[in-house]
Amino acid sequence: MEREPAGAGNGRGGGRFPVLHVVTRLVVGGPTRPLLAWLDGLSREGFAPVLVSGRPAPGEVPWPPPTGGAPAWIVSSLCREPSPLRDLRAFLSLARAIRRLVPAIVHTHTAKAGVLGRAAARLARPVPRVVHTFHGHSLSREAGGRLAPLWTRIERGLARVTNRLLAVSPRVADDLERRLGLTTPPAVVPLPVPVPPGGTAAGDPVRRHGRRVAVFLGRGVPVKGLDLLARAHALAEARRRRGEPGLAVRVVGPVEERVRAELDHLLAEAKISGLWSFAGPVRDPLPELCRADLLVLPSRSEGTPVSILEALGAGLPVLASAVGGVPDLLAASWETEGPGRWRTVPAPARGWLLPSGDEEAWSRALAAAAADPGAIPGNPAVRRAFVATTFDPGARAAELAALYRRLLGAGLPGGRRRVPRRGGERPAGAGAARPAQAREQ
Repeated sequence: MEREPAGAGNGRGGGRFPVLHVVTRLVVGGPTRPLLAWLDGLSREGFAPVLVSGRPAPGEVPWPPPTGGAPAWIVSSLCREPSPLRDLRAFLSLARAIRRLVPAIVHTHTAKAGVLGRAAARLARPVPRVVHTFHGHSLSREAGGRLAPLWTRIERGLARVTNRLLAVSPRVADDLERRLGLTTPPAVVPLPVPVPPGGTAAGDPVRRHGRRVAVFLGRGVPVKGLDLLARAHALAEARRRRGEPGLAVRVVGPVEERVRAELDHLLAEAKISGLWSFAGPVRDPLPELCRADLLVLPSRSEGTPVSILEALGAGLPVLASAVGGVPDLLAASWETEGPGRWRTVPAPARGWLLPSGDEEAWSRALAAAAADPGAIPGNPAVRRAFVATTFDPGARAAELAALYRRLLGAGLPGGRRRVPRRGGERPAGAGAARPAQAREQ
């Protein structure tokens, strides 16, 4: 038996357009912080966002539901792991939420929420507009493993019933267009990422064993390439001569048990276990970035990594695999021609792009970074300015709101016709459900 959120109306009483955002789970890391920044900005743009999220996977650290402008509906059956029974329950819960809230738009994020949320929206009457954001994807073998062909078929089918697909970088949009055979490329909306105030993160990091510190920030799952980093680090240490500078590695984020077991074996075999430390998940990564000399991200597949944006926003040098949208962050300028229309052009590098899976290249880069992090291209001010300009939270929320208004156009569910303007214009009869936080029973 499940309980509706207290105060959930039918979407017709608050004077603002309700937009239902669905995400598989709110956890420390991943798209959580940018998503919440979007919701906060949309509230100021004349929309009434409501968030539906599921439960974290084992080992993940939950992020508390928002307590400010976006009410939250917690669907405990919505989870990342495949489970036919729980998935059916989550689908029914989402369908009920959409029917109850009557949103103008259903906007889904992440793979599982994207499948269930878009399918549930198609059953609603009237049918809301449907938007899906690819923060990354599981369409490649590196990211999706043996299920990648299945995810590709599912996404091709869902693309036909999605009013607008969004990507978070031009390179990811191009990749999706190719893999899914889209006739209309996804719109591009950069992630909202605030730049921390004050100076840069790098400057006087805490040394471990007299070495420079490389921080890995993210979920320790196989696709992130921590095993490659361990082997490359071992190779660099084996070649290091007495008196030459060395590197220590700090892993910040949850690490899957099987990944940690493999790392422990690799590090012990290379006799460098003492040079690695594991901080676990942290809600605010800035203090960890301030204690590091550089960020490393040896992923085999990526979308647009938030960890790189946070590091650049703090002025930190970056070494990363040239996969997914990473080259857009480290070697390109972003130019816009209007909401959702971004392109990139080559620009002076803001970090080192390295071949994915190339231990030799990574070993040489780690040794060079240990000798002099300043040799990594870019400078703190340029890195911060790039993030502050392209990923400004207020501007990115306004851009998403503009895409919503364009999508809603001349007509809305339930006969509503006027589209909100910046500053919260109140169209007649276009209220928003404002549910209190609730959990399935």
